[in-house]
Amino acid sequence: MRRGLALAGTLLLPLAALAAAAVATARKGDPALYPPAEEEPALEVFVVRNWLHANLAVPVSALRADGPAAEAVAALPRQGEYVLLGWGDARHYRERGKTLLRMLDLWRSFLAPNNPSVIHIQALSDRPTPGTTGKPVLRLALSRAGFERLNERLDRSFALQAGRPVVAGRGRDPAALFFRSVETGNLLRVCNHWVANLLDAAGVPTTPVADTMTAGLAWSLERRAYAEPVEGEMGEPPDFGRETPPAYSGRFVPTNAAAARTGDVHFDGYRIRFETGPRWTTAPVALVAAETAQAPGRSWASLLGVEAEGLVETRRVTAGGEGPCAAPVRSLGVGFRPNGGRRYEIVLAAFATEAPADEPCAVMRYRQP
Repeated sequence: MRRGLALAGTLLLPLAALAAAAVATARKGDPALYPPAEEEPALEVFVVRNWLHANLAVPVSALRADGPAAEAVAALPRQGEYVLLGWGDARHYRERGKTLLRMLDLWRSFLAPNNPSVIHIQALSDRPTPGTTGKPVLRLALSRAGFERLNERLDRSFALQAGRPVVAGRGRDPAALFFRSVETGNLLRVCNHWVANLLDAAGVPTTPVADTMTAGLAWSLERRAYAEPVEGEMGEPPDFGRETPPAYSGRFVPTNAAAARTGDVHFDGYRIRFETGPRWTTAPVALVAAETAQAPGRSWASLLGVEAEGLVETRRVTAGGEGPCAAPVRSLGVGFRPNGGRRYEIVLAAFATEAPADEPCAVMRYRQP
């Protein structure tokens, strides 16, 4: 019995310490801002989450017209009634794919200090619901004054150049972009804390320790801020199965003659390292639907041999470029087959032109061994 009590104490002590830390660091919010008075018109915002990452959806019309956030929204390839705001590590958050090396990079983003960060902004054509996002959604009603404070806090997150937000690259969807942020991240400042900080600015009570995980953030908002779950049947996420090539990928082996000339390929972020030949440095330009035209009479899907419902990433080649073509490679179209979690396949269409709109000089196919 003594051993059992000792074991129970050993297990309960960390939980008690965590609970005490949650209580000690809980933020009470500002009753003058939240909740809005009954006679006051309220503004709806929505927390959209998966198992790891939370975003905040806000109405575009409520953003301060002369602020960096509104200017960033205006730069999006497509507009909508709402925008989905997210924040995260400048390297890991911008990439996709589920390779082992990328999972290790997630831990780097937690454990290394002062990691640079980016803000992700995506246009939404519909009010966020489980059906339109494919994810659980919470609704909060903010006062006008509270939303203005949230907007001010959001504007301060942007890194500015000549007074304007700086695009960091294409987003996770054709309607999205990444922008550079002045904030830094680690395990004590993760994406969910950023969402909680925006809501805290609006007067909403938050719990930083619980907010580290999305389940804790949802629990805190429902119980302390009386956030309401948005009802509805869970739909399919808009980007379901539409991943772009993984970062920090490990080895991919050639499967056609053009790729055989380069040998194996590794993706190190936006650097492409071939077994033979120099390393290419690339920069993301955009995501496009694979079903869209790459050239007259030909879609990206037919050129690369990927699913029409997938996404293709276009990139500039900023250094290197020597390889399978007679002329230096200047741009790329990158296709990706997740294959249901089995061996990934990647296709690179190389172009000698600045824009990948003509005939490729080589189409290189690779597969995980």
